[in-house]
Amino acid sequence: MFKRKPIIIALLGTGLIAVISCSSQERLSRYQSAIDAVNNNDLVAVSRAVEAGDAAKRRYLDGWTLLHIAARWDLEKVSRLCFGFPMNSSTGIFPEQGDHTATAHAAADIIYSIIAKGGDVTALNDKGDTPLHVALASLKKDSTDIPSIAPLAGRITSGFGWRGSPFDNNSDYHRALDIAAKNGTPVRSTADGIVSETGVSKELGNYIVVRHKGGYCSVYGHCHLFAVKKMSYVRRGDVVGYVGRTGATTGDHCHYEIRLNGSPVDPSGYINLKAVHQAQHAVVAAAVGLLLSKQAPVDARNETGRTPLLESAGKSRAISILLIEHGADVNICDENGVTPLHVAAAADAELVRILIDRGARIDARTRNRYTSIAGKLCRPSTTPLDVAISAGNNAAADILKGRAAVE
Repeated sequence: MFKRKPIIIALLGTGLIAVISCSSQERLSRYQSAIDAVNNNDLVAVSRAVEAGDAAKRRYLDGWTLLHIAARWDLEKVSRLCFGFPMNSSTGIFPEQGDHTATAHAAADIIYSIIAKGGDVTALNDKGDTPLHVALASLKKDSTDIPSIAPLAGRITSGFGWRGSPFDNNSDYHRALDIAAKNGTPVRSTADGIVSETGVSKELGNYIVVRHKGGYCSVYGHCHLFAVKKMSYVRRGDVVGYVGRTGATTGDHCHYEIRLNGSPVDPSGYINLKAVHQAQHAVVAAAVGLLLSKQAPVDARNETGRTPLLESAGKSRAISILLIEHGADVNICDENGVTPLHVAAAADAELVRILIDRGARIDARTRNRYTSIAGKLCRPSTTPLDVAISAGNNAAADILKGRAAVE
């Protein structure tokens, strides 16, 4: 039989010689093809890539297996595969109620095909993460506290950044998105917050400023009419005004601006956050369900002691309940003594109730060191009630107090 000759590559100056055979090159190419197929959620290509050889069992960079890669659905991947555009694209506004069933099914089927060819649901990467850890670590919470929707359904006519001025032949730096719509179209607050200003200016005409948590504020310009008054509290989606053409404008549209700590940021990375989060939760839920059906270890700890339930408790009630139903320990804690109840107390009162009903210790305390919970630095010996009060989650605090919890 014909035997392929090896390709010899001399590394000059080192005295070393690397010998790479043609068959090795083909194997590396096949591994890369498998990774690309997984990242593109291409079931047919993945099935073909894992059909022969050890691609499903192999450890790649940082100890990740193909199953780890398949389980990871970050926001960029979700945006690209569910909507066809990158997160920061100003191409358009994504539909919030999209059907992502096909993408979710393909994600689960890919995981199934990898497992069928030897993929190990208990495999650990270099940080001690299982594929289940990776799936839940990539999941992000849909927060109503930061701008995350478009202020209206319309057509983006001018993006953020340098542009040709609509009024003369000069260029100007546009610190907002212009979204065109019919006069009188409702303009909605893109996050919960306080109306800090309503006013009139030569440039923006009738404008509204809403102050949000985390240093964010949003600005809505060229309004025809206001629908709120200064110091009003608004929730994400509440109507604050109506599209008009007041101020310096060439047509009916909403000038939509986001400022972070006083500086303008590109709204393109925010207007579709809610839609992408919803799609992400649908796909990750499908992936988690498949992994659990294949006996993925529900209480596995990574190098910091975090378990899948600790990852999900502040992000998804539905997935947390699924983990609990598969036997997750509700009293398990990480290396800092943080329990799922600590995490849930910051964000989800209903999950707090569920965890307590399942036996979670209401007076669990963190260890004798400072630790971060839900983005806030907590002192040593912090209880779930401390977390709820610090986060302003009054509903969770009331539930804990009703069960005789202490600070």
